[in-house]
Amino acid sequence: MLWLLTACRPAADVPDSSAAAPYRVVWADLHAHTNLSMDGCEDEGDACTARTTPASDALENAVEAGLDVVSLTDHAEFLEHEDLETGQVSNIWDTTLARVADAPDGLIAYPGYEWTAHCAGAQNIHRTVVLEEAAPCSDWRVPSCVLPARKEQFGREAYTENPAVKVTHSDQLEDFLGDVPTFEGCSESRWLAYIHHPGVTTPAGIDWSATGPLMSTERLVEVYSEHGSSECTDLTSPGCDWQVNTEFHAPEGSIQAMLETGHRMGFLAGTDSHDGRPGSIDAPGPSGQYVDTDGDDLADVVTPHHSPGGITAVLLPVDADLGRSQVFEALLDRRTIAASAALDPLVVVLEPDILPGRAVEAGTYTLRLELPEDATWEWVRPDGSVVEEPTELVLEAGDVGYVRVRTDEHRAWASPWWVSAAPR
Repeated sequence: MLWLLTACRPAADVPDSSAAAPYRVVWADLHAHTNLSMDGCEDEGDACTARTTPASDALENAVEAGLDVVSLTDHAEFLEHEDLETGQVSNIWDTTLARVADAPDGLIAYPGYEWTAHCAGAQNIHRTVVLEEAAPCSDWRVPSCVLPARKEQFGREAYTENPAVKVTHSDQLEDFLGDVPTFEGCSESRWLAYIHHPGVTTPAGIDWSATGPLMSTERLVEVYSEHGSSECTDLTSPGCDWQVNTEFHAPEGSIQAMLETGHRMGFLAGTDSHDGRPGSIDAPGPSGQYVDTDGDDLADVVTPHHSPGGITAVLLPVDADLGRSQVFEALLDRRTIAASAALDPLVVVLEPDILPGRAVEAGTYTLRLELPEDATWEWVRPDGSVVEEPTELVLEAGDVGYVRVRTDEHRAWASPWWVSAAPR
């Protein structure tokens, strides 16, 4: 295999005027929880926000965090939320849709949920499901796991089990979602589902070489969240020692293992925040693991997640409107860069204008990047080896790799390019 490298960097004070950026960046958090989740943040204090109604401030918090796009992805395994102080009972899905319908101007909000298949006999996979339509029927919200009929009580709130049909494996979920438009009262909606924190065993790592973790329609995977980085197989590889939860590292579930196994998916990052603050990448949020410290049989203290979590750059044509269909199309097309912060500028392309997440022909390519002045970058292969700051690549049949951007505090991972037959 031949690699043709030209390692150079334009002077920081000389702008690259050879071409305009081939896309515009909008920032998204597609993995965020509110107190509509049974492990959402319930109590007053430094880590939590008191609410008078469920999820009432989540989308305003997303705007404050600078997001353009958000999905509310509370757990599907529960049907109702009850405020034990006021007695108010709310249907979780109806409340999610009401919040989406009332999104602030300029914010694209998608309804979604977390499908959590980690009970006995299930697949031990956590997946986020996001729907394009703003008001999909309740059948689109599919729970996993058969739980005892009960209310789960956390802090001052309680949750009633979702009685809907439960599915516990990826193929069952994919088949069910494919059938939903045929159900009475339901209509078509494009949807995406992606595995999150796959390289972290807690709460649920995976093995990409196993049979069945992926759906045939799967397009994206989460590289980074508040559970830490899922990037690397070998943590001694260059650049792989950043925000790794070494206690729960699952090398067989890393993004590099995914690529080496032959899967070709785009990258995204999310917060997995459990405090009703989408885009909250300032510090690790509460994990939803509560303990009772005052002896009243109510959990009252939460433990923090491992990392601050990330957000996703969604790449739109420079002249495209910020619309829900345009953003959703970009997600399905893998036009994404996962990041731990909103880096600016953020241009990562193969010339002439081949965006990340594409299959390409074998040949020689120029790599163009426009990044913050303190950033460095490298081309990363699935085995963890790197080529530092190449501007040209010779890609041969079977090659695959991605660009990793590094600053002192942050990381970004552009969706890969690969030479192969058309992706699944």
